[in-house]
Amino acid sequence: MPTILGEFVRVPLKALLILSAVIPLAAVAVTPPSQMWSAASRDSQLAALDYIERLEVVRSAGPQAAADALGIENGFRANSASASGIARNFGDIALLPQLEQRSGQVTIVVKASGGCIERDVAKARLLLGKIVWAPLADSPAPVFGYAHFQGGSASTVFFDATGSKCLTGVRIEDPTRLKGAIEAAYKEGASN
Repeated sequence: MPTILGEFVRVPLKALLILSAVIPLAAVAVTPPSQMWSAASRDSQLAALDYIERLEVVRSAGPQAAADALGIENGFRANSASASGIARNFGDIALLPQLEQRSGQVTIVVKASGGCIERDVAKARLLLGKIVWAPLADSPAPVFGYAHFQGGSASTVFFDATGSKCLTGVRIEDPTRLKGAIEAAYKEGASN
């Protein structure tokens, strides 16, 4: 049976809705309400995407490496639940990272604002895979989330679904959790 992790197969909408129920609501918390995005240069967009890729690599190196990369002073304590990093600007694009730790797993959440990182630019640069998050009908800020696996991490890269198609945020986490959620949604969708 093909998996949606290794092949580009169409996933039925029902499976996406099931996956939306499996992914913690906190994953979508990275999406701010609809906002006005300003145009950003292609160079700024690519620099911001490079930064996101670096965060994917350092997340898997552990909490202290991630804290250092995010500019969190005084380190990141094992008993800390979360800490905000230093905002990074790439032209008009602002990325605000936050480090979270639960059950020994490190998660980085990045909120984007200001300049628009266009979905087509991000898809080409990051080689984004499957849509793993479909917008909820009653969401005040509907988003689509695409899977990206790199550097020992799995990311859900969220884009505005209201027309701008701008990157709104990224959730970088342990790949086993996202892969498990995708597989469970695929199996549930296939059985119905």
